[in-house]
Amino acid sequence: MIIKFKENTGFDEMINRVVQGHCLDVLKTIPYNSINCVVTSPPYYTLRKYKEAETDWGDWVGQLGQEPTLDLYLDHLLLVTKEIKRILTPTGILFWNHGDSYDKNKCMTLQGYRLVLRMVEEQGWILRQRIIWAKEIWIKKENRSLGNAVPHPAKNRPNFTHEEVFILTKSEKYWYDPLYRIPHSRFELNKKLKQYHFDEFANENDFLEPNIEDDLPAMGKNIPSVWFISLGKFSVPHFAVFPPELIESLISMGCPSFVCKKCGKPRERIISKSYLPTRLKTRLVTDKTGADQDPYKSLHLSDIAKYESKVIYQHGGWTKCDCDTQFLPGIVLDPFLGSGTTAVVAERLGRRFIGIEVSKKYCEMAAKRIKKEVQQKKLNLVSLG
Repeated sequence: MIIKFKENTGFDEMINRVVQGHCLDVLKTIPYNSINCVVTSPPYYTLRKYKEAETDWGDWVGQLGQEPTLDLYLDHLLLVTKEIKRILTPTGILFWNHGDSYDKNKCMTLQGYRLVLRMVEEQGWILRQRIIWAKEIWIKKENRSLGNAVPHPAKNRPNFTHEEVFILTKSEKYWYDPLYRIPHSRFELNKKLKQYHFDEFANENDFLEPNIEDDLPAMGKNIPSVWFISLGKFSVPHFAVFPPELIESLISMGCPSFVCKKCGKPRERIISKSYLPTRLKTRLVTDKTGADQDPYKSLHLSDIAKYESKVIYQHGGWTKCDCDTQFLPGIVLDPFLGSGTTAVVAERLGRRFIGIEVSKKYCEMAAKRIKKEVQQKKLNLVSLG
């Protein structure tokens, strides 16, 4: 499960393994356009010290995050992100979690934002969104909190209870699961459909048919950018453990389940659309029914309480590849693996993974967790059989 990195360590040897070594050294040996998704969180600047974490960065030797200046820390991270951009596939995606810390003047460093700004301006990354990962929230009306975060003794500012997850890509078109949505509420449907009220006394030829499906995706609405995921309780002795729920969401939405073994092209979902007649009743002007053949079927959605047909979206399988060869699971990479949550979740979701970690202690911790997950999957298969 653990391999100690050497200059001749092959890419295939790293698949589904914990690689012990300097992340920059390992990344430089990974081939171009070979990684589908990166989920990671680097050590934050001046926040924590880890044992066995000193590495050579060329201009400085020490633990990442303990550099003498913030600019030097960012320079080192940019070396990492440069390699990540190189090894990501054209449709790949990077989920970069970065919290913050205070300088000696008790001023927030905004290190994550400084880094991402330089990634965009200097390396050509595309920042698609930033997720606000809320670990604990304040319900003002009840004057209580929900969730839990690491407490802080400061008495003259709110506690740190959220972090950012930056979503970055190397191209405008990238793989993203279209079914990763949440259902529309009845209120939202009613509110939207009322905008397309049909006047039964209007001239049919003067009516411009609204494209309701474009304005209100029937598969559900887009997930919001603020996620409430509590830290929970972890038995892992690590200062910064990812909640599995957070990583599950990121990998599910950003790492393809299947990629072509030959060309690496990811399979896309095929979404089929059909119309279900729910009430065969004619309209005064159109004299049409809610049957599937009705060219004016979208008019039947003018009043959700009386519509005659509804749109049904279904997952109709996956696209194929002209290479006509087998497909493999997508690859998730974490260059700062830590206790191994990214690898554990990737294994759970049926993706391949590569975890890089400099600390021998954390490599062993991650390997132990991954082995437990593999054993649990085997037990689940036995129980199903």
